[in-house]
Amino acid sequence: MNWFVVVEHDLSEYSAARTHATEFCLALSKYDDVTLITYSKGSPIGGGSNISSISYKPISMRPNNLGYIFSTIKIFVALLNLKRYNKVDIVYIRSSAFGFGPLLFAKLSKIPGVVEVNGIWREEQMLSIKSTPGYKRWLIAPVQYLRHLSLVCITRYADHIIAVTPNIAAYLTRIGINKEKITIARNGVNTDTFTPRDKDESKKTLGLTKDIIYIGFVGSLTAWQGTDDLLVSLSLIETSASINLLIIGDGSERDNLKALAKKLNIMDRVHFLGKRPYKDIPTYISACDLLAAPKKSLLSGYSTLKVYEYMACGRPIIASQVNGLEFISEYNIGYLFSPGDPYDIKQKILTFLDTDMDTRRQMGKRARQLAVEIFSWDATVQQIRSSIRGSSHS
Repeated sequence: MNWFVVVEHDLSEYSAARTHATEFCLALSKYDDVTLITYSKGSPIGGGSNISSISYKPISMRPNNLGYIFSTIKIFVALLNLKRYNKVDIVYIRSSAFGFGPLLFAKLSKIPGVVEVNGIWREEQMLSIKSTPGYKRWLIAPVQYLRHLSLVCITRYADHIIAVTPNIAAYLTRIGINKEKITIARNGVNTDTFTPRDKDESKKTLGLTKDIIYIGFVGSLTAWQGTDDLLVSLSLIETSASINLLIIGDGSERDNLKALAKKLNIMDRVHFLGKRPYKDIPTYISACDLLAAPKKSLLSGYSTLKVYEYMACGRPIIASQVNGLEFISEYNIGYLFSPGDPYDIKQKILTFLDTDMDTRRQMGKRARQLAVEIFSWDATVQQIRSSIRGSSHS
């Protein structure tokens, strides 16, 4: 089969969206031909992988609120042009914008239009509006509402929907989407790229101090993360052990988090490393003793890339006790804490520090095994392919 995978998002820089899109396409390309249609300065698909069956079609987008309206129209025109020279069997849409351009193309071409839903838009958009300062908040609110209406519309008229969490699937059903066309397929991890590495060697590679205990956070610094609670918890810990926090990533909350770290007087123990090349992320994870995934409670629940990456690297995890992360406790690969409770985070860190090294290694081995058997992109892609084939024959 030939897939047109449309991502209405700027993939120029490393981000969760870029990781998701490229890894999905790489896994899919093992079985089918893939054309990725998106905006990026240079191909977002790097070398070093089996990419012979992936094509890349760049689109000139305006990656901002109002600009997405023009971008989805451009994508529609680009798809029409592509169809003149390329056979297409499925249009797969990962839209955080408007999405009606590629879906209209699928309908007019009489081929399946599949929409992937990664969150409950209204909830995420309200958080985005609240975190926008001053008068700009009122400028983006009408556009965000239009986005909400558009995304509801495209899910209603899509032939098939991929929801990454059960909560998202339940939400879509509540707003009138036929549950028979919804498949729940979680995000995944590339278990060939993310592999366990020696901790001391990783520290040496990165220039980190061997005897310091490092807690790592990898991800976007956004309003729905609980990174601020992680900082507060570090300030509460009184122990003879030297504990530092590595924060790998960037986002709208970066300056606020830096200000909070200064206020808590822990800047000497917190390292804001910003974005790092994707190929280096496994080394940063492997250099840490413990990895953190603090999350605010969201109605959508979570299927979070970074947790699966932590697992694939064989590291224990502390995470918020939210929908979608229960398995961390169930499989004994880490510890869950109450969302928004720095004192509970502190307690879970201390519990980890009291855990002997053999138990930590066993937690890491179980995490790696789960990543390979359940949470890999290969497993996710196979599930999606099967569900789409099944729906097309029903």
